[in-house]
Amino acid sequence: MRTFVDCIPCLVRQALDSVRLVTDDEAVHQELVRTVLQAINDMDLRQSPPTMGQRIHHLIRTLTGQRDPYQEMKIAHNRLALQIYPELRARVHQSAHPLQTAMRLAIAGNVIDMAVNTRLTERAVHDVIDRALTLPFEGDVQEFSRAVSKAEHILYLADNAG
Repeated sequence: MRTFVDCIPCLVRQALDSVRLVTDDEAVHQELVRTVLQAINDMDLRQSPPTMGQRIHHLIRTLTGQRDPYQEMKIAHNRLALQIYPELRARVHQSAHPLQTAMRLAIAGNVIDMAVNTRLTERAVHDVIDRALTLPFEGDVQEFSRAVSKAEHILYLADNAG
């Protein structure tokens, strides 16, 4: 994955949204945006957007002293996840296609990303889940299912879990 020019406004917006989670100080906001713009100017666009995101979050930690600007949001969203987990688990177990339903919920979990949307509401989380469960599915579920059944081990990587 490489960074495209279209990624640049999103990186700046994410930086500003993130720093606003931890401080209302406009001077810090301005300093961060200026520093991020300079870092983007110096960035090798063959690098991935997450590489730049990592640099941005290092800058936020340095400027604010806050280790994790998303900490409060993570706590709230983890609480919500634990609250709706029994319902989602039941949906998987009651589904005519449990693996596909579980895959769709995993996709929903990946879409729910606080770095992309710091104003994520509980309603929006439910909407993402509903869409993931109903939109047409891309890919060959049967082929994936066969591969899973043959596998001795499965490595499942997850991120954004506070």
